Amino acid sequence: MSTIKADNISPVGSILNLTAPVAGLSVASGLTVGGVAYFSGGATFAGVARFAAGVTMSSSLDVNGTLKVSGEITHGSAPVAVPSGTAPVFGARAWVNFNGTSTVAIRSSGNVTSITDNGTGNYTVNFTTAMPDANYAFVGTSSDNDNDSVGPVAVGARSSTYVPTTTGRQFETVYNGTNYDSTFCSVVIFR
Repeated sequence: MSTIKADNISPVGSILNLTAPVAGLSVASGLTVGGVAYFSGGATFAGVARFAAGVTMSSSLDVNGTLKVSGEITHGSAPVAVPSGTAPVFGARAWVNFNGTSTVAIRSSGNVTSITDNGTGNYTVNFTTAMPDANYAFVGTSSDNDNDSVGPVAVGARSSTYVPTTTGRQFETVYNGTNYDSTFCSVVIFR
């Protein structure tokens, strides 16, 4: 395994293909690729890197500065939305969709390790990776197969003891002022 180091690389043709024998690419001042670039190892760009057609990384891409994208970003084969405007984008730090009836069951989630059933309509969402602090926004909703009017999620509205922590957040689903086990519960954490 070796590392390619250069002050400036401009490949001949339209493809720069660095495969298994290359452990990493380090570019001190600039890289211009007119076509597609494939990296199976790491890549470090101290200067500007321009790719006209696309970049494929089979390893990780670490950006220590600004990453500007003017085209499409994909995650696997799914496109990721590229926002317009200059306002910052803050993604969800945790989310969960679960069945809150009988034995609580997570349908799907991100950064949620489990849901604790604290009693009727009372749950705690437990984070896989802790939040940096408890100053996050919590958004939730709930509904039921048999009663479409059930919802929304009351977030600690009925008890001041539901203080957010870095490892989880307790909340209730309430219908007509009473705790209620909802069939469809969804919670999102933004930070």
